[in-house]
Amino acid sequence: MLQAEMPFGSWREGELETFAKIAKGHLTLPQSFSIEVVDLITKLLEVDEAARLGSQGPDSIRSHSWFEGFDWESIADGSFPVPAEVISRVDMHVENHAEDTALAISSPSKDLAVLDTPEWLEDW
Repeated sequence: MLQAEMPFGSWREGELETFAKIAKGHLTLPQSFSIEVVDLITKLLEVDEAARLGSQGPDSIRSHSWFEGFDWESIADGSFPVPAEVISRVDMHVENHAEDTALAISSPSKDLAVLDTPEWLEDW
């Protein structure tokens, strides 16, 4: 989430233990989180669906105190500026993984006219 940590623990600890924590609503949040973000996360992860933040519509989430001053309209219309930290992280990832994302371009091995015939479906 905000610190790349799972609030219910790691799956590596054991799936059943994690599922039990989720079902009981036992989550762990860093002490460095503000009161507002703890309140937001706790309410978003409420076990009771009817009491969960957002269950009555998105406006309850948008109006939460953690989002105070947030410009939802500029997010919706795409004019909200991307934070420099996000851009630098994406650029760093692309630089480090450029060779991993290179795709080999190949042409179809069969004539396109043959592929358009329904007979190829029989062998599918």
